[in-house]
Amino acid sequence: MNVPSYRAYSSAEDKRNVVSFEAPPPVKGWPTPWLTQDEFNHYMLPLYEHNWRTTIETQKQIQAEGTQSTHALGTFLEKTFAFDDSRSCFAALQSIHELCEKEKHHCEWTGGGRLDGKNAVTIPVCTHTAMRPEWPEDGSGSQIAPARGRKVPGITLRDVRFAILLDQTLACQVSKDPPTHTPAMRRDQYTWDEFQHRCRAGLGFEKARA
Repeated sequence: MNVPSYRAYSSAEDKRNVVSFEAPPPVKGWPTPWLTQDEFNHYMLPLYEHNWRTTIETQKQIQAEGTQSTHALGTFLEKTFAFDDSRSCFAALQSIHELCEKEKHHCEWTGGGRLDGKNAVTIPVCTHTAMRPEWPEDGSGSQIAPARGRKVPGITLRDVRFAILLDQTLACQVSKDPPTHTPAMRRDQYTWDEFQHRCRAGLGFEKARA
């Protein structure tokens, strides 16, 4: 696969940073395989350029003796959208709900925050019933792999499709003058190796890098 081209928007639309290439077709069947390297190159690199990012969600647990441990909850495809006013923000939430129902792919969202003085909503998405590839740990007697198996949450073509459609759906609602400090990944993290690391770290197979 070649990395798809995506057209630049003119005037005010150019600032909205909206993905404009074609989404993959609907995915059928469960569990859905994790992204392959070809799929990563084809879809994820343009998504990164449009402020989508892969994040590892963790949860701190306080043990009985008072010490803390960090538990990995998964890896998500995520983006923060900014809106000029609360009306646009609430309209966007309704659009997100309608897209979730249409795609039968329900994301979580966190809102109510402010980003450079604008209303901000962060959308993390992953496929809960996904199938990771085979890893060396599967046959090495690892205490992690046999217990969790290969049917685990992950980033799949379902999430890529949802991300592209969501960007296009919200194109007319997001702020025409986006915040300067929108969360984003560094360009040196736009690699297949880093993506694999984050997917593994999200399951606790590796320690997340700084």
